[in-house]
Amino acid sequence: MNTSQLKTNKKKKVLSMLLALTMIFQISIPAVFAEGEENQKKIIAFEELADDVKNITVEVDSTEEEVVAKMPSSLKATYQETTTGSAIEITIEDITWELDEANIDSATFDSSQNGASYTYKAKLPATDSTGDELVLDSGVSLPTITVLVGAVPMLMSSRGTNP
Repeated sequence: MNTSQLKTNKKKKVLSMLLALTMIFQISIPAVFAEGEENQKKIIAFEELADDVKNITVEVDSTEEEVVAKMPSSLKATYQETTTGSAIEITIEDITWELDEANIDSATFDSSQNGASYTYKAKLPATDSTGDELVLDSGVSLPTITVLVGAVPMLMSSRGTNP
């Protein structure tokens, strides 16, 4: 082998190494950015609660424990799978409910007043049953339940009855 062939072979080896390093770097970039998402479930929607669940009427002097016991302990939701982008339905267990301070007049539940209304917001556990972190997608709201204390008076028609 002459000198020019040695130089050409050396250049080829260097270029091959650079190409290999570039390929490795390109493969590792998505892994770095997705690393924080691999154990996350990004909730994109919740199944709407039935009317008798999202609007609860309780008797005057009911305890908050009695009220919360009527609320669901699980919710059906849809999350977006990070690798395929598919929408997958799941059931989230261990849901708790807390007063939604943005939508109530009082920060504590008091069922002594007939007609009082309270809004409760779902509180998700930090992780699901598989240990994946539950994260709400932007624009997704947690389900709420409205609690009305006492019976709602029926409105009478002002027209009367037909013969």
